[in-house]
Amino acid sequence: MVIKRYLDMENLDRMKKDFKFLIKMIQQKDYIGEFDLALRDNYFNIYYQGNSLAKIDFCKDEKYKITVNNKFFDGTSAQRDNRFKPIKKKDSFEIDLDKKLLHPFFQKKYINEFVSNIRKVNYSEELVREQAIITDNLDREEIIFIDRQIMGSSFPGRLDLLAIQQVEETKYSFLVIEVKLGNNRELKNDVAKQLKKYSAHIDNNFNNFKACYEKQYKQKKYIGLIGIPNYKEIEIVRPVKEMIVSLGYSGIGRIKIDQLRKNYPDLDIRTMNYHIDINKDTNLKIKEKKLPKEINQAIKDLTYKFMTINDYYQAIDSGKLVRKPRLTDDMRFYSEHPEHPMAGDNRFRRIKAADTIRSYVKNLKEQPPQDLLDQLHVSLFDCCAAVRHSVVQSLFYGGNDSSVPFLERLKNEEKESKVVKKVTEIALLKLKSPYPLPTKKEKIVIFMSNNIDLALALNGLCLEHDIKMIFPEADSPDIFAIARCALIVDRNFIDRSVWESFCDYCEEGEDDTPVFIIDANLKRSLEEYPVRPNHDNVYLVEQWLTNVIKNELSKLIQTNENNYL
Repeated sequence: MVIKRYLDMENLDRMKKDFKFLIKMIQQKDYIGEFDLALRDNYFNIYYQGNSLAKIDFCKDEKYKITVNNKFFDGTSAQRDNRFKPIKKKDSFEIDLDKKLLHPFFQKKYINEFVSNIRKVNYSEELVREQAIITDNLDREEIIFIDRQIMGSSFPGRLDLLAIQQVEETKYSFLVIEVKLGNNRELKNDVAKQLKKYSAHIDNNFNNFKACYEKQYKQKKYIGLIGIPNYKEIEIVRPVKEMIVSLGYSGIGRIKIDQLRKNYPDLDIRTMNYHIDINKDTNLKIKEKKLPKEINQAIKDLTYKFMTINDYYQAIDSGKLVRKPRLTDDMRFYSEHPEHPMAGDNRFRRIKAADTIRSYVKNLKEQPPQDLLDQLHVSLFDCCAAVRHSVVQSLFYGGNDSSVPFLERLKNEEKESKVVKKVTEIALLKLKSPYPLPTKKEKIVIFMSNNIDLALALNGLCLEHDIKMIFPEADSPDIFAIARCALIVDRNFIDRSVWESFCDYCEEGEDDTPVFIIDANLKRSLEEYPVRPNHDNVYLVEQWLTNVIKNELSKLIQTNENNYL
């Protein structure tokens, strides 16, 4: 047999069931396109930028053997986790896991640490660009990247990418792709010779490759690795096609490519560069399409008579502005100082704009556009505390890593409003992962809700007892991957499939960790959403009953502390 890149049915069903959480996690917005789950000969690999982050072998009795490169595993929190027993081999660590430990091992924190090590020790510009090509062509019917880094005893080298290209409806043909940077010395005749060898090998063994990848496609479709196209099965037909993709360094690569085209006129050679279109009108039109009209207007209104708090106080000290008294007639002050950034209608327009954006971001089901976040980062330092308060809340709901340095700066500089400072602290806690996590689960509370007022109240309680609150994203399986003393969850916020998987996990693993279900309108919620963990430590509380939730959590914390006395 020349090639086998698929699983037996028993292992395929195990993968679908036991790794459902992982398949979903790598397809969510934080990771989409970053990872490949590649089916092999009755095992599979998780690839990050062309590097094998982990090899997973199926073992007896619902167990698995995980193999991770030494360089990627060394020094990570996973290595220090006592639940795993890594055995060091020559170039790798092997970890035998029961299926119940798959979630904890492949949690976001540990995966991110493996990724960080890969970036440090095994960075390859061409591999990164290969992944970019795969990512930018996801969910296309006309082309599917079916495999990468193909090699073996009989294969004449190592093929970068193997795609299948649509011929008609469910019929596809192989497309053999080699990716080279424009400054690569092989980007002359060598790459063409390599490509010809690869395509000839596939053509000479066509029936085997056809059967292998038709089956692999069907399996990937079955377990959810392929979304588009919608066909359950495909047929692969001749001919085997070839393509060379030259990336970047267009000035260096142009001469080589021209020569290559002369020597191999039948080759499909595509060049991709990093030319930037700076047409301002085009960019503005794109931005307008991203956001509703009222939000675009709100962004403009945030800049109306805008002045930073530092500039405001400097202007007062220099005599350019008068300080607006705390208690004053707004209409009179506005009539006397119509250009003042804190005068009536001037600040009211910015406050209304900030409130409008806050409501929009809170109800948004995806990451806000970066251009909106960029404006919020500026308005974070508005001289009006009410504007700052709403902007910080917006970043709590929808900020990203780029928001962290701005929030940290505000936290250090905020002197005027204690409320703004507290909200800034909770936004930072949500956006900035509190790793390393405490070693005892009694020191961790998981909070999955957009209720910022409740988060503020509970965080105060947690700080008193040296407990860390963490805020996984709505579609994150960290709710059961990370050991915790309690879970606070709004099921209208959390992804439904993650919640149902958590309930299954509790049942299978006999996990009875306390869960506070804080759905708004619990009666209606329980009718629409009846699934919940089937154990006695489930608290059903309306989320607006802040003191009730706080008191129950306080009792739980106190009980845990007494148990350790």
